[in-house]
Amino acid sequence: MSSIPATYGRVPTLLVSQISSTNIASTSVALLKLQEQLATARRVNRPSDDAIAAAMISTLDLSLEHDAQIQRNLGHASTVLSTLDASLEDLSTALLEAKTIASSQIGAGSDASIRAAESEIIGSLIDSVYATLNRDITGIHYFGGDKTGSRPLETFFGGYRYGGSGAGLPTELGAEINFPITISADQATGALSARQQGTVDLDPVLTANTRIHDLRGPAENNLPLGSVEVTIDNGTPVVITVDLSGADTAGDVADAIESAILTQDAGALAGAYPTNVGFSAEQFSLNVAAG
Repeated sequence: MSSIPATYGRVPTLLVSQISSTNIASTSVALLKLQEQLATARRVNRPSDDAIAAAMISTLDLSLEHDAQIQRNLGHASTVLSTLDASLEDLSTALLEAKTIASSQIGAGSDASIRAAESEIIGSLIDSVYATLNRDITGIHYFGGDKTGSRPLETFFGGYRYGGSGAGLPTELGAEINFPITISADQATGALSARQQGTVDLDPVLTANTRIHDLRGPAENNLPLGSVEVTIDNGTPVVITVDLSGADTAGDVADAIESAILTQDAGALAGAYPTNVGFSAEQFSLNVAAG
C-alpha cells in the first residue's frame, strides 16, 4: 500500500501517482526475483543479485573445476601407465626369447643353417621391439620422454636413431603426486649407445679385392656408386667426372679413376698403368707426377 510521507504538506496528484507507480514496480521486481529463485532453486542467479555471494560461488566453482580436472588427469595417467606397463612386459618377453635363442646356439649342436634360421627369428624380435618402442596412446608416444608428439625411434642407415628427449612428461596430478607418466626409450631399453673408444683401429685394411658391398655407405642397400669429380691442375685446372656405377670392388674404383686421369692427361701420373692409384691403409693413394 502506497502512502504520502508526512513531510509533504500539500502534494500534487501527479506526484502521488508517481510514488504509487514506483512502489508497485519495486514490489513487482521483488516478486519476479522471488519467482526466479523458486523456479531455479538458486538464490543467486547473477552477480548483481548478491556481489559477496557471487564472489564466494566463483571461488567454489574454480576449486570444483580444478578437482574435476585432477580426476580426469588421474584417469588418463592410469590408462597411460597401464599401457606402458604392458609394453614393458612385451619388451621383457622379447628380450628373454632372444636370450634363449642365443643360448641355444652355443655348442656343437648348431651349424650355419640353423643359425641362419634363428637369425630370422631374432630379426623379427628386433622389429617387434622397434614397434613396441614406437607405440602411442591417444597420440602420446610414451617411450619418447617429454617429446611425445612424434615417434621416438626411426630407422637410420641400417640401424636405429632415437629422437626423444628428457626423462618423461609430467602432468598435474595434485600437490602430493609428482612423477612423469612417460619414460624415455633409453630408460626402457638403453636406446642411447654408450660407445667405448679404444686405442686400436679395428677397421679392415682396404685392398683391391675389397667389395663395395662390404663397405659402409650406399652399397648397404645394394645401390650402385655414383660419380666423383677429379681436378687435374697443370697450370689450367680441368675437372673430369669419373663414373663408378659399374665398380664392384675397390680395385675397380682405382682402375676407373686412373684410366680417366690418363685419358685426360697422360703425364699427370708418374708410373705406368695400372700402378698409379693404389691403397694406403683405409684410403686410396695417387702417384702424382712432379709438377
